[in-house]
Amino acid sequence: MDALKINDRITIPAQYLNADAVRSSGPGGQNVNKLSTKVVLTFDLDGCPLFSDDVKDRLRVMIGKRTNKEGQPVITCQSTRYRERNLEIARHKLVVLIAHALIVPVERKETRPTKGSREKRLDIKRRQSERKHLRRNVEYE
Repeated sequence: MDALKINDRITIPAQYLNADAVRSSGPGGQNVNKLSTKVVLTFDLDGCPLFSDDVKDRLRVMIGKRTNKEGQPVITCQSTRYRERNLEIARHKLVVLIAHALIVPVERKETRPTKGSREKRLDIKRRQSERKHLRRNVEYE
C-alpha cells in the first residue's frame, strides 16, 4: 500500500495503514459469493506521530464508533464491484476525515445583543401579546 497524502505538508506513511479485502454484500452478481471486493481500511492513529493530541481527539469524535478493538479508525467501502476502486474511495474518505480534523474550530466569543435587536424582540413580544389578548373570549353582562 502506498503512503497517503493528506495535504502538501502531511503524508501518512504506509506502515500506519492496513487494508483488508473481505466478502461484500454489495453489487456484483455471482461474483459477490467468490470475490472479496469490500475494503476495510484501518489507520493506526495512536501510533502515528504526525498529529497532535488535539487533532487525534477531534478525529476520534468524528469517527465515533467506527473503530476496531484496538481503537483504530476503520473505514469501509463496498460501493463498487472492484476492490481497487473501493480502496481508492476508502482512502479518500480517510483523507477527508483527517483534513476536517486538522481544522482548529474557532471558539465563539460571547457578545451582547444590540439595542436594536432587543427593541425588535420586545416589539414582537408586544404585538404577539396584543394579538392573543384580542382572541380572548369577551364576557357579556
